[in-house]
Amino acid sequence: MNGRLVSRVSGVMALLVVFALLAGCSKPAATQPSQTQPSQQAAPSFDKVLVSYDLVRGSKNVAKNEAAAKTCVASSRYLHNEEIVWRIKVTDPKTGELLDDKALSSVAVKLSDGQVLKARYGGHPAKSPTDFFWAVSFDIPEGYPTGQLKFNIDVAGSDGRSGQLVSFNVAPALLTIMDGAVAKVDAPK
Repeated sequence: MNGRLVSRVSGVMALLVVFALLAGCSKPAATQPSQTQPSQQAAPSFDKVLVSYDLVRGSKNVAKNEAAAKTCVASSRYLHNEEIVWRIKVTDPKTGELLDDKALSSVAVKLSDGQVLKARYGGHPAKSPTDFFWAVSFDIPEGYPTGQLKFNIDVAGSDGRSGQLVSFNVAPALLTIMDGAVAKVDAPK
């Protein structure tokens, strides 16, 4: 008899749990908007642009036989004598179209040491482009301070719009200049 009672009590408890879950998941009755809420949302403002980027290792001081494995490879850690390249795309949030040098008057990387690096728009790779974007590089000189190198990317549109991207503030993602240096390699002639 105890087994049947336990079974019935368990069944009733299970039904109560199911009803409680259904009641908690049901939609509340529709409410009328208050008179203080606007009936329409304000249209979004498109006075800014969207900025995206990545960091890759440039070809400076990379031996020709190592270029395929080391050039244009994403990284956030660099040694002295290496070249950091910012590849930047700027998008119109209204149309979703990428903005080129006709639509933008300036794209610049501002380093935390005060240097301003002006990006240029063009096809990449240079000899047979498969993509078009803004790019700028920075050669890390010997003796340059090691540690995190924060930066902003500032964009000015020909039509007055602007945008700014601030580098992440998470240690593993930050651009970091490491101790040590790569050997200098003569540029191919």
